[in-house]
Amino acid sequence: MAHRKLKVTALCLAVLCGAAILWAVYKQAVIQRSLTETAKQYRARADRGDADAQYRLGSAYCFGKGVRQDNAEAVRWLRGSADQGSAKAEYALGYLYHRGQGVPRDDAEAVRWCRKAADHGYARAQCALAIRYGQGRGVAQDFAEALRWYRKAADQGDATGEYGVAFMYERGDGVACDYAEAARWARKAAEHGNADAQLTLGHAYRWGQGVPQSYTEAARWYRKAAEQGEMVGRYYLADAYRRGEGVPRNYFEAAYWFLKFFGPIALHCTRRQGWTTLITVVLLLSAVLVPKRRWGRARWLPSALISVGGATYVLHLVSRQRWCWPGRTFGIVFFAAMSVAYAYAAVGEAVRERKSGSDPGEPPTPPAEAPVSPA
Repeated sequence: MAHRKLKVTALCLAVLCGAAILWAVYKQAVIQRSLTETAKQYRARADRGDADAQYRLGSAYCFGKGVRQDNAEAVRWLRGSADQGSAKAEYALGYLYHRGQGVPRDDAEAVRWCRKAADHGYARAQCALAIRYGQGRGVAQDFAEALRWYRKAADQGDATGEYGVAFMYERGDGVACDYAEAARWARKAAEHGNADAQLTLGHAYRWGQGVPQSYTEAARWYRKAAEQGEMVGRYYLADAYRRGEGVPRNYFEAAYWFLKFFGPIALHCTRRQGWTTLITVVLLLSAVLVPKRRWGRARWLPSALISVGGATYVLHLVSRQRWCWPGRTFGIVFFAAMSVAYAYAAVGEAVRERKSGSDPGEPPTPPAEAPVSPA
């Protein structure tokens, strides 16, 4: 009887898994059919000279949605839309020139089309042009001009533009450094959901730059950035839980957010560089999480873990087949020196701990109160 129930259960699970797979395939087929029909409608309108349809058809060719991906065809339709004054098409065409997709890479043409879109009031193009002026890519570096274009985008409520203005005020590029003004613009962008601005506002509250220092507010904004996948925000939120700054101290939450930070990095490094990198990251993470001197926990353990992590990474660098003389040599020397230094520190802490009486024991308990006489 039990064997029969097991068979029925296995059959039900197989049916459910098969149904889930078929549903996913069917759903993808429906979406693809819908995209194909939409692309046909766009083509019919684009052939009649509709600028918006030409832009959407060009985008479909660029991303391969409903049609076969073809960058040259994307450029053809986007150019037709841009020639009619479509700001989105002008920006997209500038992007393709910047990337060299469907056309030869040409920074001058990229800037020309991006400027046209920016002059037509397209906020994304204004931000892209501001970045080019700030970095001097395709144009002469000009921080004042970068700030001008960021402000144009910000005045339209664009979160990237607002963060750009905050960044310029924070660094003092093109304008006098003003942390209060930087925090004001960062708050606007953060409230509009910009993760970089949320991280910047968290830093401002943590160090009291332009706003009153508040670890609670810092942790709140770090959390908002971390929940959007901002890696540095995840690290600072984990550190806040580890230190108990702005949030109750919680080593489990700290470990969770540290893993969210180190996990993608470790997986990427493991795929590209091998398993020794993963071991190094795990050891360094353990060294960060192990608290200094808790009852019964050795003070030397974090230093020992860092030493072993450094030695493991030196082994990884030495065993690699490809040799990059300056970078690899510097890495071997740096991590070897770090490993030796932390090993020396661990030995010193262990010796001092043994001399001072090794284990501090349990925390002292208060003396019991004497019973009070009813008399």
